[in-house]
Amino acid sequence: MLRIQNKYVPRKAKGGKKKLWMSSKALKYVKRKHKVFKKYKDTKHLACRSVANKASKELKKAKFNFEKKLADNIKNDSKSFYAYVRGGSKATKGALHMFEQMVNRAVKCRDPLHILLTGRQL
Repeated sequence: MLRIQNKYVPRKAKGGKKKLWMSSKALKYVKRKHKVFKKYKDTKHLACRSVANKASKELKKAKFNFEKKLADNIKNDSKSFYAYVRGGSKATKGALHMFEQMVNRAVKCRDPLHILLTGRQL
């Protein structure tokens, strides 16, 4: 019985899936942040703060790039855009807020999303 248990029952919990927008570089920074925190166990330590700041910047950059790519490609693939907006919220208010943010970014960047929604260029 123990032989079967050792063979088929996992010893460790498997890791979760990464977010759709997270790049491999951002994932690397997050893993490094966890590793450094495990070592020092203090968020105020200089090494922890610097790695956390780098990870935060990389996460923001990865999310912005992913959303920009979605907005650029909305005319050809609107389904993925709306799936992303719908999937990112637990309530309808959050989805609307996320959609408004993406529209505002598109207006600032003069993206095709603005042209698609309003029918006119800036």
